[in-house]
Amino acid sequence: MSARSEIYAGEKPTERTLKILVYLSRCAQPVAASTIARDCGISRSTVYRILRVMERMHFVVHLPEEGLWGIGIRAFEIGSGYLRAGVLERSARPLLVRLTQRTRMTSHLAVLHGADVLYLLKQTTAEPARPFITAVGIRLPAHLTAVGRAILAALPASQARAILSGSSGLVIRTNTGPRHMSELRAILQEDRKRGYSIESNSTTEGVSCIAAAVFDHEGRPIASVGVSYHRDVAPAGVERIARHVQETGDELTSRIRGKPPGAPQG
Repeated sequence: MSARSEIYAGEKPTERTLKILVYLSRCAQPVAASTIARDCGISRSTVYRILRVMERMHFVVHLPEEGLWGIGIRAFEIGSGYLRAGVLERSARPLLVRLTQRTRMTSHLAVLHGADVLYLLKQTTAEPARPFITAVGIRLPAHLTAVGRAILAALPASQARAILSGSSGLVIRTNTGPRHMSELRAILQEDRKRGYSIESNSTTEGVSCIAAAVFDHEGRPIASVGVSYHRDVAPAGVERIARHVQETGDELTSRIRGKPPGAPQG
């Protein structure tokens, strides 16, 4: 037995499982089981056994065509749950108040919940306006909303694909929006180039939304902030809204000690 194998021989099964989970959470993209075994110092047969159990419980996802494994939505939900317990919402609330004051429009905070987005906070204006479909606790298909697309666009393409897998077509609400993954991929690519997501009429006729992602300490998107408005806003106004939304997303990232992708390690 090698010295390295001896080090890990005394580990309990739960310790090996958590080691694999932490390892995958730090990978920029899905990896092979053999790579996990090598880097974690665990036998390949043990790694496969643990991965299969975690796959059944949705803590990891398997990409059979590529023979790769990545972090699953259940693990993402647990990480998001820690923030939803108070830190994320408390940090975001005053920023949404300010965002609504600056834009004079309704603002939101949302997180991914499976293939949907879950709205955690909503800040409305003092002026009466036609109500939006969004409300705290409401879930909508992530691919139809700007707040959902902002998160999906910031995820590795393979992870976004895994989250939305299971259907060759995508549900629509208003006869507007992407119907297939190829259409969604093109939209997400444009969102990445812009640095924010924009959606019109996909959830409510006559309503648009602009959103930007919020990142954790490892540069992963964990939430998004967005503003909803009626579609008669002039292009110059849209650019101004987008700037405020991006600034709010960046500030919330900073408040929770997160960092944008590509930022140097602290």
